[in-house]
Amino acid sequence: MTANAHSLTKSAHPAAIAYHPGDGTIWFVTPDAEFGSFTPSGLYESQLFAPMQTGRKTRTLALAGGLAWTYATDSEAGYVVTCTAEGAYTDRKKLEPATAVAMAVGADNHGAQRVVCTREGRRDLVLADSGKVATSKPHTHPLYGLAIGTKTPATYWLSCPEAKTVVSYDAATGKFDGSPVTLPDDVVPQHLAITETGGDFLWIATHQSTILRHDLHDGSFLPVDTGKVVDRLFPMADGSLWFTMPSAGAVGYVLPGRTEAKYVPFDSDTRPSGIAADGHGALWVGLEGTSEMASLSKYRMTVLSGEDQSAPVGGTFPDRLSVRVTALDGTGHQGATVTFTVRDDQARFPGDKATATATTGTDGRATSPSLTARKAGPKPCDVVAEWKDEGLLVPFNGITVRPEAGPVDHLVYLSGAGQSSLPGEDFPAPLRVRAVDAFGTPVPKVDVAFRVTDDTVSFSGSATAVVRSGTDGEVESPVLTAGDEAGRAVVEMWPTKAAAGLVVHEYVHDPVD
Repeated sequence: MTANAHSLTKSAHPAAIAYHPGDGTIWFVTPDAEFGSFTPSGLYESQLFAPMQTGRKTRTLALAGGLAWTYATDSEAGYVVTCTAEGAYTDRKKLEPATAVAMAVGADNHGAQRVVCTREGRRDLVLADSGKVATSKPHTHPLYGLAIGTKTPATYWLSCPEAKTVVSYDAATGKFDGSPVTLPDDVVPQHLAITETGGDFLWIATHQSTILRHDLHDGSFLPVDTGKVVDRLFPMADGSLWFTMPSAGAVGYVLPGRTEAKYVPFDSDTRPSGIAADGHGALWVGLEGTSEMASLSKYRMTVLSGEDQSAPVGGTFPDRLSVRVTALDGTGHQGATVTFTVRDDQARFPGDKATATATTGTDGRATSPSLTARKAGPKPCDVVAEWKDEGLLVPFNGITVRPEAGPVDHLVYLSGAGQSSLPGEDFPAPLRVRAVDAFGTPVPKVDVAFRVTDDTVSFSGSATAVVRSGTDGEVESPVLTAGDEAGRAVVEMWPTKAAAGLVVHEYVHDPVD
């Protein structure tokens, strides 16, 4: 038994699954063309409906018009089959005995809902609704993968492995696009999916361990390494892409805005076959090999800030650690208790503690206290955020502790240049700089000299001043006062133990009558 998994009645093997928002159930179909449903809450009950005919095979499922649809085949023919919520089967159409590859719900030329299906080796589409079943005019090459977006449901995207292209079909005209999408690197396209949040992307599974993300606006391609060959693709409302990897006993995903794939492993014999999100945002996986439905967390946690930063020993990291917890639809989740943990001895939270907790707000964000560098190490700090109630954990990458600051090397300008004043009056703000070493680490307790080059301005009547840097390496000049004459003043600043300095200008203006 897989953790968080629920056995299906009569050891039913789910070959494909889909969520039915009307009754809140997850429908499935078995390889033997038997429909069934599963309740993703409470007692997690399931039922399996006996078909009218036996000896049929299928791997496709779609829900439309209050019916469950599949395309089943036997040795003699193919059949468009529907099933009601009560388990009543109907053969809608008898066609050629070509195995169905993909099935999706789109719109016809009038905007009405339609089920679309591709079949192995066939160049035409099966187009079905509650009233009739038809086939499209044939394409020049056999069709395989199928994807239909919600923004343009009358446009069907189809892969052509033989031609190594992707083509679209326009339901309004009943024609295939004459300008197919040519894929890079001689890729053989397989299953397809479309995500429409954070950009409109067509995802293309390939015959290799790579998925292509094709931007439908600028035409660009981005390869995503998946490690193993991917089977079916499943887009989610938040813009994430999920996919099954039956041979690896895992499902994978690519988060919105990310370019790397991650994985959720199951047992090697589970053979994940389908993925669906229920009405509460929980993600469910059909496990064909073990006759189960497995749940994944209905939440996701992502890093917002805190990665790729450094601090010297004893210093404070510039950015606090921050994560966001969201439901699968992308909305923030309030009230999650997130624990931030430093799992080595290189850094600590206030009180010299290795852990700190924070609760997510209305936007789903949780932010840690400041993090202090404690000990330099050969590797980045091992820091994670965890929501233990849901078993969610994310690492923070690239947090490094540098050795203590070296000798002062130069100044970094902060503020105060380019001000103006009237003769005899103080300038609005002092000059502020930071003393740093050659690597940009703030250097405390070093002397910084300030000097004016003429009588246009002064430091309380003096042309020079020396100020010692604070614990953060910052230095603030004494009050700068304008002289009696209008003009441009030049102020030089440098660490007394280093040659590199800064030059800024201040301005004295004549009074306006």
